Amino acid sequence: IDFKVKPVVFNDTRVKLQIWDTAGQERFHTLSTSYFRGAQGFVLVYDITSLDSFQGIASWMKDIHEKAGDEVDIILLGNKCDKETERVVPKLKGEKV
Repeated sequence: IDFKVKPVVFNDTRVKLQIWDTAGQERFHTLSTSYFRGAQGFVLVYDITSLDSFQGIASWMKDIHEKAGDEVDIILLGNKCDKETERVVPKLKGEKV
């Protein structure tokens, strides 16, 4: 796990970003969910060239809703857009989530 704290100013409000990068590794899933309570937002990233990566998003979203509630904001990002010719997750599929 890679963890960083980054204070930023957004719309004249100082916020503290806590960034947990688990690189999608399932072994960190239960550890990271213990930190969901009290979070106000999440950024989930999947690899557009990996169907497994995209399918794992559903589990993360379920855990977020269970542990952090339904009111938190979730941003979903597809990465590796430079590998468009290798894309296996259609853009519309990601947008529907």
